Amino acid sequence: MLCKNIKKKRHIQEKSPFWRERRLAGLSQEKAAERLGISTRTLQKYERGKAQPRFDMVVRMAEIYGCDLYAFLCSRRAGGMTGYRYAPVRVRSFRPDCSCVYGILVRKLEGERTVALTVIPGLSPDKEAVHRFAEWCGREQLDPAHLPEAIRAAFPDTVKTP
Repeated sequence: MLCKNIKKKRHIQEKSPFWRERRLAGLSQEKAAERLGISTRTLQKYERGKAQPRFDMVVRMAEIYGCDLYAFLCSRRAGGMTGYRYAPVRVRSFRPDCSCVYGILVRKLEGERTVALTVIPGLSPDKEAVHRFAEWCGREQLDPAHLPEAIRAAFPDTVKTP
């Protein structure tokens, strides 16, 4: 029974891009965690899929492991890793009395595939503010479930929130 559990854990870890790239870099978990400035336990959670690192941590991993960020998106497991990409979009009204406003396009990605697409229109007429907000959402890998409260905080004058 113990042998089956060990094989199962190894099988799960081998499919993690964080585990794979660390191993290809020739680093132990302890050495990699030390260079990343995190605990070994936190790194283990990332490699087992129990926790998702923030984008800035993924960038640091790529630098320390000597790989491209793309390596972390190309998971060998079915479906790949789930992530979100946010982009500002210009939303025009069909009514002539309304000016142009900007919203956000949210793409849910599994590996390289887009599996869901959502547009949240009418956030603000300020293009730069919406652009900065979209960049922040992408950098933080904000879960769309938390998007309404983030929108309320960033755009308190917005009448409608999703």
